[in-house]
Parts: sequence; structure tokens; C-alpha cells
Amino acid sequence: MFSSLVLMFCSLLAYTTVAGVLACRPTLAGRFRILLILLPLAPGLWSAIHLASTLAGRFQDEGTMTIVSGSCLLAALTMLFCAALVAVFTGLLKRSHERERVMSEMAAELEFEEAQTSLVVNSISGVLWRRCPESGRFLSLSPQVDGFLGYTGAEWESHAAFAKERIHPQDLQRVEAARKKALDTGGRYQSEYRFKRKDGTYAVVCEDGVVLPDAAGHKTVCGVMKDITQRHAQSEMQKRLHKQQVAAAHEAGRAEIAKSVLHNIGNVLTSLNVSVKLHVEKISASRASNLGKAVRLMREHEDNLARFFEEHPQGRRLPGYLISVSDHLAAENRQLYLDAMGMVQHIEHMRDVIALQQVHGRAAQVEEAVDLAILFEQALALEGDLLRDRDIVIERNFADMPLLLLPRNLMLQVLVNLLSNARYAVSAAGVKERRIILSILQPLPGSVIMAVQDTGCGISKSNLKRIFTHGFTTRKDGNGFGLHHAALLVEEMGGTLKAQSDGEGCGSSFIVEFPPRFAPPAMAAALRAPPNHSPGASVKLPASAPAS
Repeated sequence: MFSSLVLMFCSLLAYTTVAGVLACRPTLAGRFRILLILLPLAPGLWSAIHLASTLAGRFQDEGTMTIVSGSCLLAALTMLFCAALVAVFTGLLKRSHERERVMSEMAAELEFEEAQTSLVVNSISGVLWRRCPESGRFLSLSPQVDGFLGYTGAEWESHAAFAKERIHPQDLQRVEAARKKALDTGGRYQSEYRFKRKDGTYAVVCEDGVVLPDAAGHKTVCGVMKDITQRHAQSEMQKRLHKQQVAAAHEAGRAEIAKSVLHNIGNVLTSLNVSVKLHVEKISASRASNLGKAVRLMREHEDNLARFFEEHPQGRRLPGYLISVSDHLAAENRQLYLDAMGMVQHIEHMRDVIALQQVHGRAAQVEEAVDLAILFEQALALEGDLLRDRDIVIERNFADMPLLLLPRNLMLQVLVNLLSNARYAVSAAGVKERRIILSILQPLPGSVIMAVQDTGCGISKSNLKRIFTHGFTTRKDGNGFGLHHAALLVEEMGGTLKAQSDGEGCGSSFIVEFPPRFAPPAMAAALRAPPNHSPGASVKLPASAPAS
């Protein structure tokens, strides 16, 4: 009996030890915790049962037996309660430890995020702010506010109208309207405006804001202010530079057309000069002067012309001579007439080319209904060497295209430039097949494509990447402006100019792609009607025009 009591006492003492171990090691695995709880329970229950059986053998009294059985049962229940108490205690301890660990991790994460946020805020070039939507007063400002635009943080927070009073009067209404719209819709807004610095000059400020609810559910406005004066100045400079480049492109295009016009007129003037010299030489060598000698001879013998023709040797030869001179003068007159008509053709050609140039020398912004096929023909007329060179074959693949609204002279400048480059490409040394293919493709959804393809010297891969760079050229007499300015002109019309080539000796293609704007049907029908020959119509060069 004494050993059972000792074993029961040791089991209770073991639970104290188990509780201490589990308190020190709350992260112990679950199966080990259960094992530690059950180990003291087994000997304790065995000792209670053993003690009850021992006492039952000694006491025969029923009342005593009841007391003994109850005491043993109470001891067993006490052991079970201790086991349950230790289990609950260890569970609560583990949960508390888990919560402590989670809170520790969250604190560390919050501390890390706070450090990151502080680093981000301090690295922003502008000022982060929070403002009251009703009064406009700044509720909080980031540290960058000190010295921003020359003011201290205290000055920025001094009164509600501080920022409003320093916005340029011409920008204030627009800025207030953007802020009010954001407050009404609960969205974002962005405004750029002029803000007076402390020294009295104006800076350009970009304000990005968003309307958000605070912890109490009330609206508040947060955002960032940045000084973009330098960026704005650079943007304005880029705009001016682009405008200058576009203007230069217009001038270069006009110069290209003027160069073609002068070249064509120069060729015609050369031919006209040769024709005039030959005409003068023929007149100088004419036998019409000898006819005057015959007339003088007849006047000397006018008193007796019949006897002169019958008896005088010169008189007998004079009728035959007059017949010969008459035939010669008739033939000479026909030749001089043909030469004069040739000169008239040259002069008419010069008139047509000059008239064509005058038509396309109008303002670049004027849009008109244009037939792309006729525009190609006009570009060929201005680049006259292509038509006069019998070795260059020109193919036309023109799809049926409605009239388009576009700046005629801008597109003409682009086509003249592309044709000039194609002519030089097929005229290069070593080119066997000299062919230029002009194409107008069927309009695709949202785009019209025109192409100038040649079988010339081609473009290397390295040159293809910089073919539209300003100043880049592979020609000895080139200036590197043409293709660059052509690309700018196409860009101004809302399109793109692309170059394609498989390499040197493989020819090249230049593709103009731009969004179509079709002419109204009434305008198209009026312009489709066959007009008389005019400066805006296609110019056909005379077949006798000599090559340069």
C-alpha cells in the first residue's frame, strides 16, 4: 500500500515537471507533448487501482469500502484532471507563443516597410503631401518641402491659401477645375501649372493627386508635387527643334523639286540652244542670198529680157537656176519649220514643268483630293531623267484607289525624293538590270501603302539601320537630307516611311504607309471628270526631248 501511495505522489510530481518542460519548450512536437502527458498518467492510474484493490482486501465493512473506492476514484480523476490541465495549459502556452511569434514577425515587417517607405519618400524628387479637400490647407508634407521652390516647410503650412496665391492667374482656374472634378468623381488628376518661386520667378510644377478616404471615412487628398521646369524647357526645345526640322524638310522637299525643275529646264534649254544655233547656221548658209544676184541680173536687162534669155549665156542658164533655187528653198523652208516646231515643243515643255512646280509650291497644310496614280506621274515628270533614259524600265502596279485627302505637295516631295534615290541606285556601277517598280496597293484597314522598288545597288544591313538619319548618305555628291526629310514629311502626314533591302546588290524598297482619308463622293466625281490640260494634270514629256 505504501508503494502505491509513493507511486501516486510521484505521478503528481511528474505532472509538475512535465508542465515546466512544456513551458520551457512550447515548440515541442505534438506527439512528444502527448507522450509526456500520458507517461505520468499510466503509473498514477495503476497506483490508484492497486491501492483500491489492496484496501478492499483489508476492509470488509461496506461503508468503509465505499469510502475507499471513492477515494481511489477521486485519486484517479485527480490524475486525469492533472493530465487535462497540463494539456490545456500547454495548448494555451503554444498558442500564446505562436501569437507572440506572429506579432514579432509583423513588427519586423512593419519596421522594414516603414524603412522602405521612408527611403522611397526621401528619394522622391518632389514633395509628398496630404491636403484638406474643403480648405485646401496642407495637413502633412514630406521632408523635401524644406527649400522647395525657395520656401520653408513652415511657410507651406502657414495658411490655407498659401499655394493658391502663388499659382499663376492664367492657370488657377484650370487647376481648380481639375481638383474639383477629382473630388466629385473620387478619382485621380494631374495638372501642370506655373508657380511663383520665392525669388519672384515662375517654375513649372506638375501636381499628381488622388482622392482617398481616411480612417474615419472622410475624403482626403494626397499627392506629389514636382518641379518640372527643366523638363518642360527641354520639351519645348524638342518641340521647337522638331518644328525646325519639319520646316527644313519642307524647304528640302521644295529644293528637291526645284532642283528637278531646273535640271529638266536646263536639259531643254541646252537642246533649245543647239536647235537655235543650227537654225541660225542653216539661215546663214541659205541660198536665198544667191536669189538676189539673179534678181539684180534681171534688172540690168529688164529693157530686153527676151533677148537676154535667148542670146546671153547667163540668161539661158537663169531659168534652170531659178527652178533649182526654188526647190531648194522649199525644202529648206520645210526643215526650218520642223526645227521651229521642235523649239516650240521645248518651250511648251518648260512652261508645263514650271506650271507644275507652281501648282505644288502652295502651302504645305492645304489638303486636297489627290489621285495617287496621277501624283506618281507628276513625280516622274519632275524627275524627267527617268523617262528619258531608255535603259531604265519603269513598271507601274497601280491598284484602283479612290481619291484621298492629303497635302499634295508634301507627298509629291516625298515621291520625287524616292524616285531620285531609285534612279541613282539603278545607275550605280555593276547593276545589270535597271528596273524601277512603282506600286499602289489596295487599301488595308486603316492604311494606304505606296512603294518605290528598284533593282539597284541595294543597302547593307548596317546602313539600313541609319538610312533615315539626318546627314547620312552613301553618295559622293549627297548631303544626307533627302530621306531624313522625306521621313519627317510622311510623319507629319500621320504615316511612316520604311526601307527594306536584302543587302548590297539585292535592290531596295521604300514603303510609304499612312492612314487614308477618302475624298467625299461629290468632290471625287467632280475631279474624276476629264479636264483640259492644266498645270495640275499629268505632264507628258515630248518624245524628242534630249537626254542630259
